[in-house]
Amino acid sequence: GSEDPSKTVIDCAGNANWYGVYIGQNALFHGFMITNGSTVESTGGSIIAIGSAVVSNCVVQGGSGGVRLTGNAVFTDGVISNLFIRSDKSVALSMSSARLYNSRLANLTGQWNKSALMTDGSTIISNCVICNTKSANNSIDISGTTLIADCLITNNNATTSSSYAYMGHGGIYSKGSLTMERCKLIGNYSSRIGAIGNTDGTVVIKDCLIVGNYTTRSYLTGGIYATAAATTTIRNCTIVSNKTLAASTAGGVYAASANCKITDCLIWDNVYQGTDAETGATVLTRK
Repeated sequence: GSEDPSKTVIDCAGNANWYGVYIGQNALFHGFMITNGSTVESTGGSIIAIGSAVVSNCVVQGGSGGVRLTGNAVFTDGVISNLFIRSDKSVALSMSSARLYNSRLANLTGQWNKSALMTDGSTIISNCVICNTKSANNSIDISGTTLIADCLITNNNATTSSSYAYMGHGGIYSKGSLTMERCKLIGNYSSRIGAIGNTDGTVVIKDCLIVGNYTTRSYLTGGIYATAAATTTIRNCTIVSNKTLAASTAGGVYAASANCKITDCLIWDNVYQGTDAETGATVLTRK
């Protein structure tokens, strides 16, 4: 490879029968640009990295083939951008017990009912920018145990019109164990939940900024949503200027039970634009 990835290009030529690049156990793959990957059903993609492989200083862009990281593989100091995933069995970035560091994910589109980024297993995402994704389901879909730290997650959009609680999260949907630390979620939007939704998992949000997230239809909340089956802890966060159009919910934080604990937070200027008497612009808790 090269310190300038644009000088060493691998063109996958739109072939969906294989991954453009297969990076095996403990291998180091550094300084490449991978373009024109393709996916049909669950076959093919731009890169697959397994078994503690390290992908560094690489750019993956163009085409419809996603990236898969598994078995403690690492993607660091790179870019994944401008992918349009047409398959209903693939995503732009799939992580299973993997690591994503110091990277930028931008302009990723997922059709059908898939998300732009999905995690399972034990996964870490740190010091990354995730922006301008568009998904028919959720922008970021969390399973397993995931740590997201020091990340900017902004201007992501989930377009679904479904009324299911597990769909339509502009920022993050979690059904696993998620810890977020020192992150900024700004300007994410969807028909249902703008920033973060927790349906039946455990979510801890610490030292985060959640600003200007919103819903585009009359569903749920612009900020943080937690169902009765979920356990949610929000500590030392700033939650401001989030907006919802929904009835019987809240612009800032909606908690469907007492399993949501909020301490040492600034929650201000969140907006509800409906007329339901049970609604709060800031926090609504139902026991």
